Amino acid sequence: MKDLVAHGAAFARAVSRFGPNPPVVLCQDEADGIAAGPILSRALECAGYGAVDVHVIRQSASAWAALASQNPAVSW
Repeated sequence: MKDLVAHGAAFARAVSRFGPNPPVVLCQDEADGIAAGPILSRALECAGYGAVDVHVIRQSASAWAALASQNPAVSW
């Protein structure tokens, strides 16, 4: 259980650096990505970010290109 507590604390420290706006979760369209996207989204919601957008992208796609195509305000 000590490792779980340590990992939870590390996650909380990392999330605290995201700022006030909900992050966007990008996940790939394979088994691990499709499972991980909603899990991470739920964890972020529980951390106080409210509804988090989850975008599934093709494995061969660039995550940055996928995000930029949906949000012109994203810069490289």
